[in-house]
Amino acid sequence: MTAQRPQWAERLAVFDIETTGVDPYSDRIVTAAVALLDNGKVTERHDWIINPGVPIPPAAVQVHGITNEIASASGVKPEIGIAQIVIKLLEMVERGYTLVAFNASFDITMLYAEATRYQIADLASISPIADPYYIDRKLDRYRRGKRTLVDVAQHYGVSLENAHDAAADAIAAGQVLYAIAAKYAPQLPATAMQMHDALIVWERELTLDFKEYLQRNGKPNDNVVPGWPIKPTVI
Repeated sequence: MTAQRPQWAERLAVFDIETTGVDPYSDRIVTAAVALLDNGKVTERHDWIINPGVPIPPAAVQVHGITNEIASASGVKPEIGIAQIVIKLLEMVERGYTLVAFNASFDITMLYAEATRYQIADLASISPIADPYYIDRKLDRYRRGKRTLVDVAQHYGVSLENAHDAAADAIAAGQVLYAIAAKYAPQLPATAMQMHDALIVWERELTLDFKEYLQRNGKPNDNVVPGWPIKPTVI
């Protein structure tokens, strides 16, 4: 019998971005999506294409399909798009939704960096956030296989047909969290803020364990530094 989900997992504001690269402090947001899930159903959705103001590398275009031409023709200025995203997410928090991002230490760190770059807001304390990536890693720690969104979604029976589309990824992340919250309800904190605080501890524990593993095997690990939901500036 499936346990009842914690109340905080019923109303989710899901967030995802696609970018020019993988460095959250030097790369830029190209697309973003925020959607609301009430009891697993999408009730509201917002999408952005942003002209990042820097070239989008071919490798990034291969991932998300947004070319420099598309960004130039259809994208909003970054300071406008980033401000709209920040306003929307903060509005969702005010409305009592739990923010959700899969591997939030990438998406939230990059949004934090962009908001700082354009002097829009200080997102250092944005909360509460629930991260299905780290919740899954903590509660099913020894499961073999990859932990990409595609793989984790498949494991929990969540459909993801258009991976690396920001909206598709955001919604899938929310549905994965919904499934995790049902499966592991007794092991999850009672409130969204308690979940947020637990994730700070869990991410640090998991990251330091991974760093120790790399050290034992003589592999580079200088860039493996804990920090959730915002990674430190210098790594």
